[in-house]
Amino acid sequence: MKLELSAPQLMLSKGQVVAIPAAEGACVTSEDGVVWITQDGDPRDIVLQAGETACLERATPTLVQAVAPARIRIAERRLPVRGWTAFVRRVRAALGLRGATAAWA
Repeated sequence: MKLELSAPQLMLSKGQVVAIPAAEGACVTSEDGVVWITQDGDPRDIVLQAGETACLERATPTLVQAVAPARIRIAERRLPVRGWTAFVRRVRAALGLRGATAAWA
């Protein structure tokens, strides 16, 4: 999934809905307010309170609706760094190295 939003946060009024066509990999955070999330084909619904995040696993249409006025953030999930890159980052952190990382790290 490739998300391209013009603003990092969205303000939703009560009852307003945001549709995400293919939500797999999207993480929805309620910065303020309460939102309800439902994914096509999934009998489970998600309710997020302020400060909570849900990362969506299905590549299906998804609706995010404000139960009350809300401020949300939708971003792509960041996958954990593994392998050589993770090792190099741990070593750099242990040595207290900051700033620019080598091209191979």
